[in-house]
Amino acid sequence: TDTESLRIYLETNIIMILAVCVGLAMILSVAVGHEIPDTTVAFSAILSKHTNLPKGAVVVFDTVYINFGNGYNSKTGVFTATKAGVYVFHLHTLSAFKGVAYVGLFLNDVQRVSSFGKTDNAFASGGNTVILQLRKKDRVYVKAHGPVSLHGDTKLTYTTFSGNIIVPLQK
Repeated sequence: TDTESLRIYLETNIIMILAVCVGLAMILSVAVGHEIPDTTVAFSAILSKHTNLPKGAVVVFDTVYINFGNGYNSKTGVFTATKAGVYVFHLHTLSAFKGVAYVGLFLNDVQRVSSFGKTDNAFASGGNTVILQLRKKDRVYVKAHGPVSLHGDTKLTYTTFSGNIIVPLQK
């Protein structure tokens, strides 16, 4: 029913907003000098230069802003969960001029969400957010669905990959 669809939509968006708020609170607590709890796992990385990739290639977000828990590897582009828990991941892309930005976010080689951006005369953006339950050592990464041309820059940052734990779990 329409009411049920609306309820699910609102619950999903409230959870995503809560996840973003928790992540921002962690970042702000670091900025004002508070210690990070042992349960904190969070990373944020960007693509610093224009990148062309073939189908199936992992996108390596090479510049890391934060990496609490040291789960993100800026050489491979892979986040490996250092703790079991419920995580939120954010993916944002910008195609190069007249390029294609068609990528997927994968958990242990299984696609969970996609992002698409394409235009004939300009740049195109795409993005997605997903909440996933991870076990320790699970791997999350972004992979090209076809040949892609992604815009990267250190001053005008558009292509990003971030994630953080929102609920630590025991197993």
